[in-house]
Amino acid sequence: MTRIKKTSFSFCVLFLLLLLTALSGEVFAQRKQRKVIEEETPKRGGSTLDVDKESKKQLTQVTWERRFKQAVSHYDAERYADADSLFLACVERAENATAEQKSLALLWRSKTLLQLERYAEVAIVNAALDNSSLSESLRAERAFDNAVLNARQRNYFDAAKQLLALVPADWTIGNSNNLLVSVAYRYLALLAYVHLSEQDLRVLAQTTQNRAARALLALQAIERRIYKGDYDVALAELTDFRERNPTLNPDEQKRVTDLKFQATQLKSGFAKRLRVGVLLPATFKPFDGSGDIGASKLMLGAILAKDEANHLSQRAFALLAARSTSGLRPESIVEQAKLLIEQDSAQVILGPMYSEEAIAVSRYCGSRGVVMLTPTATDERISALSPTSFQLNPTHRERGASIARFAIQELRAKTAGVFAQDSTYGKDMGEGFKEAFEKLGGEVKLFALLPEAFSSFSKAIAPLNLTFNKQLGYPLTQFDVIYLPMTSPEAVAIALSQLRFYNIRGELLGSSDWLDERLLNNRDLVTNFYYASDFQLAENSATNSVVYLYKTRFGEEPNAFFWLGYDAMEYLFRATLSRDQTLDIKTALSAAPPIETHHIPVFFDGKNVNQMMNIIRFSNGATARVK
Repeated sequence: MTRIKKTSFSFCVLFLLLLLTALSGEVFAQRKQRKVIEEETPKRGGSTLDVDKESKKQLTQVTWERRFKQAVSHYDAERYADADSLFLACVERAENATAEQKSLALLWRSKTLLQLERYAEVAIVNAALDNSSLSESLRAERAFDNAVLNARQRNYFDAAKQLLALVPADWTIGNSNNLLVSVAYRYLALLAYVHLSEQDLRVLAQTTQNRAARALLALQAIERRIYKGDYDVALAELTDFRERNPTLNPDEQKRVTDLKFQATQLKSGFAKRLRVGVLLPATFKPFDGSGDIGASKLMLGAILAKDEANHLSQRAFALLAARSTSGLRPESIVEQAKLLIEQDSAQVILGPMYSEEAIAVSRYCGSRGVVMLTPTATDERISALSPTSFQLNPTHRERGASIARFAIQELRAKTAGVFAQDSTYGKDMGEGFKEAFEKLGGEVKLFALLPEAFSSFSKAIAPLNLTFNKQLGYPLTQFDVIYLPMTSPEAVAIALSQLRFYNIRGELLGSSDWLDERLLNNRDLVTNFYYASDFQLAENSATNSVVYLYKTRFGEEPNAFFWLGYDAMEYLFRATLSRDQTLDIKTALSAAPPIETHHIPVFFDGKNVNQMMNIIRFSNGATARVK
């Protein structure tokens, strides 16, 4: 190995850091996953500060177009207070702006105030928009945003009516270039699944001329009947619906047939059922030109998984009651869980999404002896608080333990060195690795906790007592594996450079935080390593079938949030209902064998935290799952 002098090393690190900073906006093109771990309830959008002084100074100097573009940029970055100030300036301090430009700024200011939850001001701006010159497409946006305003203010029936007014009678799913209409339909679905009463659903289904919307609303009303056990009424309504709607598409026909079969089997007592209370986000945002409805796709994923599992089943069915966590504090989410259990007779809670919420609901469910399964939250306190709470997404300690087991069992490693950042989740992963590695008979010869912002290993490697030789550099220090659970690509780059400088070698083990194009394209730093991944979408016919089903139902490609919701619901069904057993839900989850979902294997192994991860190998620019 060529020795690197200290001056050369310092220059290389400085150059690398400058390069990483300059390219910080790029994305690793080969990455097949999206990290979706959420540790805290998201804070309210917007800044409490006005636009910075320099921006204020330039307000009278810049063109309207530049100011508007800057405002939209702040909006996209969720700096809503800053965006509001600039949109206001685009209206009140824009002497040379046209009437159309000022109207556009007003519309965007209305969106921004909606995000800031300043609803009274939204009404004032909307009154001004009534007399403004908006194009037909922008008037449709305003109608969409009004529906969102009503939904935010819990006027769900009015919100649904306004969304339905945006859906033309001849519109069909997946066969429209109108993005706004497609998003309006997906929001209508969220309202139908989560917020609209059975009576609301029936009234709206009778008034809409669009076939897809009518089927959505009517079939959801019938599902409510089945949930309550009114099987005869549900069967009669299904027959009537089929007679009134002879031209259903294949997906709608399948849903009618499935619901009829479920009602018949449950009525006769030939089938068992599981009432699931879904406690996930259903968030409504103003239209901003994007079709992404974000974390709300967790809810859509759970619902679609229920439909597909019930379609394939003969004598066991999952029935869902859903409530939204959006905009609620943890104590209010606990109240929603209470309603699911007491009013909707839910036997298990699927959710919540965020750790802070899940901790609160876990405590409540534990007091009631009800099982809770969170698809995403990773805080260790969730399952520690209650023996009936399960975490499908592995905790940070379990992530480290997973790669440690792989190192011992597959790489036959006997010695390891660990370098982790203190005060980050990297420390938890490092400690989880050390505990599991040593439990399996390995020796962690060096466990180094580095400052969160570190630049050198000098203090960390002091126990190795390395001696520097001016001609030869540092002597070789060999570990079988070296685990680097760093929490940013910049930290990974520095750590790899330090390993090279101190001549410390071994098979590299990392985490998905390494997946950055700038880092992985630098073959001088890294060519091969293994990492544990919480999301690696399978490439097989089963996954392709679900993709097709989602596109058929909602007219778009599913995202990572969708898969997290889908897999959680499918796992719950497979681990409890699909097996011929009489075990209670808690025991069924604990005792279930390893189950492959679409994005991650799941195996609780008698515990309350998923013990499995995808193990991925990166080699010369390509990634492949090895376990």
